[in-house]
Amino acid sequence: MKNALVDVIIPVFKQFELVRQCIDSLLAADCRTQHTIVVIDDCSGEPELSAHLADLAELGAIELHTNRQNLGFTRTVNFGMRLHPDRDVVLLNSDTIAYPQWLDRICAAALSAKDIATVNPMTTQFGSHISCYPGLTGKFEEALEVEDRRLDAIARDVNAGRRIAVHTTVGFCMYISRKALNDIGYFDVENFPVAYGEETDFCYRATKAGWRHLVAGDVFITHLEGRSYGDRKAAMMADMLDRIVRLHPEVPHHDRQFQDTDPVRPIRTAIDLGRIRRLLDGASRLTVATDRGSAATRRSPWLLFDFERAEVSLQTPAYPAESFPNVGVFRFPDDIARFNAALKALCIEELDFATPEVRAAFKAATTPIHPDELGLAVSLGRKATH
Repeated sequence: MKNALVDVIIPVFKQFELVRQCIDSLLAADCRTQHTIVVIDDCSGEPELSAHLADLAELGAIELHTNRQNLGFTRTVNFGMRLHPDRDVVLLNSDTIAYPQWLDRICAAALSAKDIATVNPMTTQFGSHISCYPGLTGKFEEALEVEDRRLDAIARDVNAGRRIAVHTTVGFCMYISRKALNDIGYFDVENFPVAYGEETDFCYRATKAGWRHLVAGDVFITHLEGRSYGDRKAAMMADMLDRIVRLHPEVPHHDRQFQDTDPVRPIRTAIDLGRIRRLLDGASRLTVATDRGSAATRRSPWLLFDFERAEVSLQTPAYPAESFPNVGVFRFPDDIARFNAALKALCIEELDFATPEVRAAFKAATTPIHPDELGLAVSLGRKATH
């Protein structure tokens, strides 16, 4: 990737603090991939912002362009993508925060096959309806026990080189292949002159031309939930949906299919397990208990065993199982393979039991399982073999 040259295009309209935070994160990211940070000020009219961008441009930190009049997001982005017609591009919202080597990992995903048109990283819960974390739905509003920078490090480790094919990507942080741009053209400024929907339309046009789209599971970018558009977001989204369905009637079907199959869940599950492994702090033993009280004083995660249902769930001292929604419960005997895989990901070598009764009940629940399938579960307090 040392020979790769990418434009990271940031369209800017007001929001000085967000813009400064975004650019600062890029300048500190220490990416190996050769790239240019291209900032396009869409006639913001904020003296403080203008002065800051001018200073960065004078230092050579960014390439700055300023629209004489407000063109809107789509026209501004198209202008940016035409600046250097030999380069791939990453469209980056000004309300995002990137972390070390983020671009290297996105580029690796984009260059993993010749037919990749676009790539998204993982992002915050409300930052995308495709690659959000921790859940596919918007139910997880509580703060996590880790900062986003740590989430990126976890994703890098547990999902190294892991990519998932999706039907569309989202423009908050969107790698776009130059070959795909040359093949199908730029964003549709007539139907999507302001924002929202232009990237979906591009993805569907690309798909019809034989291109594919990926989510890179080993990159996490903070997206501060569309703050660059404020209260306009809801109205813009509604208008976008009408236009998208008119242009691409198949969109509702693919959206429902995506919700039903949730193809990105394995990536999110790995991040959940990475967070739990961090909470284990190197421990290789996991306690099994039948009620929260019998293990709640522990300082590391444990397994909560429901004897009547023959199922277990991972619990943590300060965060309930709902904090790790992708792991879910493990029902015996059906989920024994998934259970064993989770314990292996957590580097668990032994299972302890809160009481002899818990051990007996757990053993009874796993008795119907063939010995070859027991894996880590067969240890029952003895060191397991990997």
